[in-house]
Order: sequence, then structure tokens, then C-alpha cells
Amino acid sequence: MIATAADHTARAALGRHMLAIQDTTEINFSGHEGSKRGFGVVGNGKDIGFFLHPVLVTEAGSGPSDVGHCGGIVGLADAFVRTRAKAPPGGRKSREAQRKKGRPIAMRESGRWLDGLRAAERTLAGAAMVTVVADCESDIYDLFAAPRAGHVHLLVRAEHNRCLEGGTRLFAEMAASPPVAGWLIAVPAKPGRAERSARVAASFKRIEIKRPHYGHINKSRPETIALTAISVAEVDPPEDAPPIAWVLLTTHAVANAQDVARIVRWYRARWTIDIDQTWRLSRIKGWRIGVSAGKQAAAERPRRCTGDFDLGDCGRVRGHQLGEDSLNFDRAAA
Repeated sequence: MIATAADHTARAALGRHMLAIQDTTEINFSGHEGSKRGFGVVGNGKDIGFFLHPVLVTEAGSGPSDVGHCGGIVGLADAFVRTRAKAPPGGRKSREAQRKKGRPIAMRESGRWLDGLRAAERTLAGAAMVTVVADCESDIYDLFAAPRAGHVHLLVRAEHNRCLEGGTRLFAEMAASPPVAGWLIAVPAKPGRAERSARVAASFKRIEIKRPHYGHINKSRPETIALTAISVAEVDPPEDAPPIAWVLLTTHAVANAQDVARIVRWYRARWTIDIDQTWRLSRIKGWRIGVSAGKQAAAERPRRCTGDFDLGDCGRVRGHQLGEDSLNFDRAAA
């Protein structure tokens, strides 16, 4: 089924610029241990289930309404199923200690991001351009260092305050960069926070990130990798609310404010994969769907949803009621 879907996607993508958006969904079978076999554990280390990592393909578009919550889904490039072994004696602390040991990327769960990159490159070989989009979990040096075809680019939200060539740090360098653009955006309400408007300023800078000196990063990786960093930060945020702040890393060339706005729109389209997976899982009878902080999960339980995103939200999103006229960073930023 996945191969057939990928074939259809490959044909639809010919000669076009595609966004290949990847993310991970947790499928939870808690309460069904007696009837289910062959599963690992999910994020809490106790319930049985598995992880699904799809690569969803959407149109990049040329305008602010061509991507994001309004749709533009072309198809599926691939999907990977992963199971996680139960924690060794000592519980989750023991597993965390094991994770800190140097291991090749292929032996780590984070290798799924490289699997997604290769799937996008393989399925979308006939596209004019491919931008692989992922959230901050994919901010790993191996991904930036991985070989890519000339028409394939990366767009990742930064998680690590990386060392840069020249001795500075990424976040400080971007905080000191002069703004080139600004927008007034809508920040939606959520439990404990009222809806508000926020003004953000955007800047960009060509940087070189340095190879980490820890983990399994060996000397076969380049010592530095040249990227473009884009910062989107709230101006004068209120004291009672966390400020909106993004730092994006991309292999695309950026020359002006128009390029910055276009790449920010492409990253905003990342929310499409959360909405699409949540909507599809919500159509399965008897399943409970939850999305919290951008992380979707499904559990085979009836009744109400978990998290701050319920099936009513699915309906509103599918009905294009999230306000495409504003750059809604907070909803899309998870």
C-alpha cells in the first residue's frame, strides 16, 4: 500500500517543487496487553504500541495561501514503523544513560530522520526541487552531513545552541542579527492563555556550524557545514507569556526579506502533517486522538480526546477555519 501511494506521489510531483514533511506519531494500545503481541513500548516506557514515521508530500506553492493549514497534500513518500524495546533493568534512567553512549546513527531512533530524507529523495527524484521539512527533533549533525541530490534541500527548526565557526554560538549570533522583515501575527488562545496579537521580527545570516565533539560523530563528517539561519522572534513580548521564537536552519540560499518570508511559510506547512495524521486517525472507530505541543498520539480507547487538540479541532482545520490570513507561528511551531 505504501509503495503504491509513493508511486502515485512520484508521478504527481514531476517537475514541481515539493515539501517532504516528516514527523512521528505514537500509536498506543494501552489496556490491550492481553490481546496484542509483538509490540514494544511507547513514550511513557510502559504502554505497548509502536511509532509511525510518515513522509507527507505537499506543494510548496508560490503564495501565502498555497501551503499550510489550507492543504495542498500531494501524497505519501514513505512511512516507517518502529518499535522500542522495554527499558533495561534500572528503568528509564538506565535507558537515558545508554542513549548518551556513542552509537552509529543507524542504531539510534534518530536515524528515522535520515530514513525520511532518503525516502523523499528516492520518491521525488523527478521533482524540480524538494525541501525536506522537520521539527527540532531532527536537528542532528548527521542529517546536515548526509549526502543529498542537488535538487534536495533541508529546512529544520533548531534545537541546539550550536558552536559556530569563529567561536560564537548560534542563538546569540541570531539574536544580534539585524531584522529584515516583520509581521503582526495572531497567537491563538489555549488553556491558561488568552488570544493575543504579537509583532515578530525576522533576520537571516549565513553560518557554519561546527562538528560536535561528543557522541558517535566521527572524523568522517565534515568539520563544518555551511547553512543559512533564519530567526523569527517576538518584539516586546508580554511578561506573563512565553515569547514566540524560532530559529530555522536551511540549505536554501537566502538573499532578502522575500526569501525569508517564503521559507517561513514552508516551515509553517509542517503543521499539515499533524493535522493530516490526526484527522485520518480520528476516522477509526473507537480511537482516541490527542495532540499536545505538536505531538500527535492515538490510543485505542473510546470517549473523549486527550491533550489540547480534539476532534472538534480536526473539523475546524479540515474546514479551513484556522485563519490563513495571518502568520500563525504559535499554532504551527511545535
